Amino acid sequence: GAVAITVGNAATVADVLLARSASVFGTVRGEDGPIAGARVTLVQDGEAIDAVDTDACGAYRIGDVGGGEYGLSVAAAGCEPVATLLDVAEEADVHYDVELAPASPVADDDLVDETVSGLR
Repeated sequence: GAVAITVGNAATVADVLLARSASVFGTVRGEDGPIAGARVTLVQDGEAIDAVDTDACGAYRIGDVGGGEYGLSVAAAGCEPVATLLDVAEEADVHYDVELAPASPVADDDLVDETVSGLR
């Protein structure tokens, strides 16, 4: 389409090419099904481009993305975080589902010491 641009006192017409942007979308699931409220972050060149939370069905969508290589990280309470690299083509809709594993329990050194002492 054409856009009217005023330069000085004269109107000028310029053609502007509008390109459709790409998007990354998918579902985050755990061992019990979809995970609502998982944080999905898209990173490029060390900078967060966008971050969204999954909906009640575990779905996410990050739009208005240019083509290129991105890091996608996903984190949710009680789960091990996941990170991966994605190649996004110009104007593509990239579907990427994520499966999160339950977080490993972390031993509290003081609790372990007390438990062992109590067994002696």
